Amino acid sequence: MKKTLIVLLAVVNVVALLGLIAVAAVPPAKAQPFAPTDYVAYVGSIEVGQQALYIIDLSTQRMGALSWDDSGSKKGVVYYRGRDLKRDFRSRQKSKTPRRQAR
Repeated sequence: MKKTLIVLLAVVNVVALLGLIAVAAVPPAKAQPFAPTDYVAYVGSIEVGQQALYIIDLSTQRMGALSWDDSGSKKGVVYYRGRDLKRDFRSRQKSKTPRRQAR
């Protein structure tokens, strides 16, 4: 009985060692390469009761919006055409619209 238990424990140790070697031999997972970009996402209202997810790509300075449309026969995600924020803010600076002073 004692000899059988020792043999059984030795077999379990060999199996565990082989499993450890097999796991160590597998190459580690690596992340897929991608272009370095920064995004900012926030939720805001489009109209009363209608929310949208705004996404700004900081590298290209463009903004787009996504919303859920559950009215009508075609329900699903609606993409709102992106805006070029660089152009929008450049036109704001050219107009030299006075800003209100903080109190």
